[in-house]
Amino acid sequence: MGQAGWESLPPDIAEALRLYFEQHIHLPPDAVRRMLELREHHPALRTPPGTAYRLLTDVGTEGLRRLIGRDPGDAGVADITYSEPEPGRRTASSWTMDPGALAQISWDVTGGEGRALPDAHYAVVAADTGENAGFMLDPDAFGGHRYDHQREVLSSGPVAARIAWTRTEAFDPESWHWDSEDEQRAWEELDMLPEGAEEDIPPLPDIVEELLAELGPGRTAGAAAPARREMVKEWKLRRQRESNEMPPFDEVLDELKGSDGWSHELEWRADRDGADPDDDEWLEATEGEIAEEQRARYDGLVWEMGDLDGKECWREITLRPGVDPAGLAGVGEYWSDDPGAAEAHWGDFRPGSRKVTLRARIDQEHIDRAGMAHARMDMSSGDEEREVRFLKHAPIWVYDATLDDGTVVEINDWRRA
Repeated sequence: MGQAGWESLPPDIAEALRLYFEQHIHLPPDAVRRMLELREHHPALRTPPGTAYRLLTDVGTEGLRRLIGRDPGDAGVADITYSEPEPGRRTASSWTMDPGALAQISWDVTGGEGRALPDAHYAVVAADTGENAGFMLDPDAFGGHRYDHQREVLSSGPVAARIAWTRTEAFDPESWHWDSEDEQRAWEELDMLPEGAEEDIPPLPDIVEELLAELGPGRTAGAAAPARREMVKEWKLRRQRESNEMPPFDEVLDELKGSDGWSHELEWRADRDGADPDDDEWLEATEGEIAEEQRARYDGLVWEMGDLDGKECWREITLRPGVDPAGLAGVGEYWSDDPGAAEAHWGDFRPGSRKVTLRARIDQEHIDRAGMAHARMDMSSGDEEREVRFLKHAPIWVYDATLDDGTVVEINDWRRA
C-alpha cells in the first residue's frame, strides 16, 4: 500500500478520509461530492476496473425485501439496484475489491459473527466498478491506516449489482435457558447474545464462501444455500451424538451442592431440627442424607430416561399474528413430558401474540442426556417442569399444534430442534 493517495489530495479531503478509515466517522456530504468531482484529476480517487463486494450482516426481511423487490424467503440470488437498506443513513457505502477480505471486514466491525438476530439474513453484493459511475478510491493508493488490509472502495448513489443472501442461523430466545433476568434483558434491549449461543451460528467464512459461490455465473438462485445449512446442522448433530452420555452421579452431585436448591434444603432441615447449620457434625450427617435422597432420584431418572422412546412430549411457544405453526422449521430443544408443565416462560407476550402447544414424539437417540439429567435433577424445579431436552438440530416428529382457542393444527412431519 502506498502513501501517494494521502499526499495528492486536498488537505480537507485527506483529513476526512483519515477520520473515516481510522475512526469510522461517516464522510460529510460535501466531502463525498468533492471527491466525485475530483476523480478526473486525482488517480487515488478513481476505482480501478474490477468487481467490488459488500457484506451485509443481520439484514431484516423488510430491508432485504426493499433491496430485491420481493419476498426473500430463506435464500436466493437477484440482480438489483443497490442502495442502503436504511436510506439516508450514510452518504457513501463501503465495499472491498478483495472477496477474501469480507470475513475479516465483518470481524473488524462486528466481532466476526454479526449478532444472528431473529428474522435476519447474511448477504453478499457484487458490482462491476467499471459499469458504475458512483465508485471512488483506488484501494492500493492509501496505506498506513489500521484497516488498509480491507482494500476498501466507496460508492455513492445507486449501484447496479447482484446479490446473494441466506437466512442466518438465528438465536432462539424461547428455547434458551436464561441464567438471569439481566441476561434476558440484555438480549431484548441490546440484542446481546448470551454466552455460548454463538456456538450454534455457522462460521462466517463458511457463509461468505457459500454466498460468493452463489454469485458465480450459471448458478441457480438459492439452490445450494438450504442444502448447505442442512449439512452444517447434520454435522453439528453428529458431533453432539459422539459425546452424548449420561453424566455420572458424582458430577451431578457436585453441581447440586453448589445450587440454591441445596442451600435451601439445608436451611429448611436446620430449622426443622432446631440445629445450628454451622455445626460440622450436623452438617456432615445432613448432607449425607440429602446425597442419598438425590442418589435415589438419579437412579430413578436413569431408568426413566431409558424408557422414553415413542412417548409424547409437549412444548408451549408464543407466535406473533399471522405466523402458521405448521410452517415452523425449528421447534426448539426444551420440552416436557407433562403437558401441564410445558409453559412458555420467556415467550413474546405483547398484544396480539398467541400461545401454541406443540405435541411431538420422543426418539431415544435424540435426547440430550447430560442436559436433560442436570435439568431433571434440579432440586428446585426438576420434578415440576419434567423437562425433556433434545440435542440441538435433532429431528423431531411433531404430531400437531394446539392453538389457545382450542383449534388443533395437524402437522405430522419432521421438524428440527
